Amino acid sequence: MRVTSVENPHIIKTALATFEMYWNSPNFEDFRIGGIEKFNKEIHRNTFHTETTGFAYQRYTLLPHQKQILDKLRVEREDRGNYKNLIVAATGTGKTVISAFDYQEFARTHSRARILFTAHREEILRQSLCTYRSVLQDANFGTLWVGSNRPQDASEYEHLFVSISMFNSRFEDFFALLDSNFYDYIVIDEAHHSQADSYRKLFHHFQPHLLIGLTATPERMDGKDVLAYFDNRIAAEIRLPEAIDRKLLCPFHYFGISDTVDLQNVKWSRGGYDKNELSKVYTGDDIRVMLIVEQLKKYVTDIDNVK
Repeated sequence: MRVTSVENPHIIKTALATFEMYWNSPNFEDFRIGGIEKFNKEIHRNTFHTETTGFAYQRYTLLPHQKQILDKLRVEREDRGNYKNLIVAATGTGKTVISAFDYQEFARTHSRARILFTAHREEILRQSLCTYRSVLQDANFGTLWVGSNRPQDASEYEHLFVSISMFNSRFEDFFALLDSNFYDYIVIDEAHHSQADSYRKLFHHFQPHLLIGLTATPERMDGKDVLAYFDNRIAAEIRLPEAIDRKLLCPFHYFGISDTVDLQNVKWSRGGYDKNELSKVYTGDDIRVMLIVEQLKKYVTDIDNVK
């Protein structure tokens, strides 16, 4: 492609600005330092296999924005004495990775580091446990307690990844019997759910040394304050616009169209529409489907190119 500065100066300027941004970014290293040998070494180093499971775990290294968040957490604790920290990070920027590195440092500097990691879905718990094992480079770290998975002996309760539903179902006969300081480090993933009644027993019973909340969306539509359990402040954050500006996430375009669905007869419960009724209204409405198809034709040039 041939571009001239006379006909298309904006293209030249954009290309140069983009090049300079990448050239000066701390995410990249000078290839001349180490060359292909270092490249091959890093590729080999970035995964490790375990003999017991044969599973390949990714080796994580901190990205600049993740290190900045960890630095802010250190300031919150050492300078301000805040040990209940809410981390707000856009989806895709590595919230769980940040908490895993934070826990790694906590375990390094404390003689005891019992962890309770809780989330509302099994898939999230499995992914989070895998991330922690990768960061800690310990394929045997942690135990799942969700669905058919449960600890087999007392030692496995010390590093526990449990669903909030399982926590509540076993609260009276197990968790309530533990000392309030049994866990030193507690993580609430998807912390915007923390105002739900299901989390109340956890917050009221346990008093960890560090309480960590992870979320991409701290603002709730029902107006309830997520910050109440985290010293009424956000300890560190990287929002979606900043993440896109820093090239951590892809930019996107969205179009808002008028929706003709009538929700007046849909049941409202627990601060939101009944999901089953809502699903029936939306998926059973052929008129709405045709509206979406027509709007796609209007706004999208080639549907096969949409990601």
